[in-house]
Amino acid sequence: MVDILAVASVRHAEEFASLIEIVCSYQQEIRLNEWPFDDDELRSSYLEILSDDPNHASELEYNQLEPNACLDNAKRHVIEDALEIIEERAKILGANYPLDLTNRGNHIISLKPKLNTCSQSYLWLRAYILIHSKSDYFQFEDQKEETKKFEKKFEKVFEFLAAFAALGHFGECEVWHTANSRSAKNHFLPLLDEIANKVHHKCTTKKYDDLSVKNKAANEGGVDAITVTKPNGVFCTMSELYLLQATIQKTALTNKVVNQDTIKLFDNFFADAIRYPKKGILAVPAEYSNINEENCANAENLYFHRAEILKSIGKAALEDDIHGIADDYLEHECHWPPKVDVFQLTTI
Repeated sequence: MVDILAVASVRHAEEFASLIEIVCSYQQEIRLNEWPFDDDELRSSYLEILSDDPNHASELEYNQLEPNACLDNAKRHVIEDALEIIEERAKILGANYPLDLTNRGNHIISLKPKLNTCSQSYLWLRAYILIHSKSDYFQFEDQKEETKKFEKKFEKVFEFLAAFAALGHFGECEVWHTANSRSAKNHFLPLLDEIANKVHHKCTTKKYDDLSVKNKAANEGGVDAITVTKPNGVFCTMSELYLLQATIQKTALTNKVVNQDTIKLFDNFFADAIRYPKKGILAVPAEYSNINEENCANAENLYFHRAEILKSIGKAALEDDIHGIADDYLEHECHWPPKVDVFQLTTI
């Protein structure tokens, strides 16, 4: 079970915005004027930000003398800041943003009637970020064990989220997901046949018996999604093929970067390989890192960090060519809110 703790600082508008998104996804509608706050801590934090600016000296004095007015001002301050953040997120995600802000002026936020899989995976990402934030507003009853359960599920969700990001990043492309590939023989080779036929390329896959031991053991080819670009809306000699690796690992990410060995493994599934240039994508839910950027650049990989993923999923049109990814998403029970007791809210 999950406890949502009362907001305790006007400096926590970012976390507050994420809490609004998540709680609204459970309750369908949020009236922000009724949101629970830690009154003493919120008031204190508001006085702190006033004291930081000499221009607010008279305002500081008034709020120190009028604790009720100070609390009202503090609530108004953090609510407005959170709403500005939510509006900015809504602009970035566009149609894939899960909340309806029509009644925002009255401090009422609603959930859209039907969330697509991209919107649902976005909420998973926001919960993941909150769990790992320093504010501790999103708490499991057994934090260690239940965080493990959450991350195990989110690891699969993030593979889908990264595929949606690839779709949005390239725009004119098609994306195939390897989530259902549990054997090279029965799943991955047929998937590669489908891709080869789709891109109208003169290429053929090997028969399973002709694969190397390493290829036979690579149930999903060592990648989470395959993207082929379509310049001017068609597959052509200018198309490129991207092998995507999505991971929530925080360390040893050099092992996740697509390198020439990954590409060679992929090509070895073919008797006559797809001749488009092949590159990699590393997708992580973490914030931008210079080290990851450098590792990706050295391996000619694109680097999908958190901000890039959020920007890209805002451009993803899910009616486009994603080859059953949305169906796979539901098949893997990646719904949001999760239909598991451990993820149910107990306090708000």
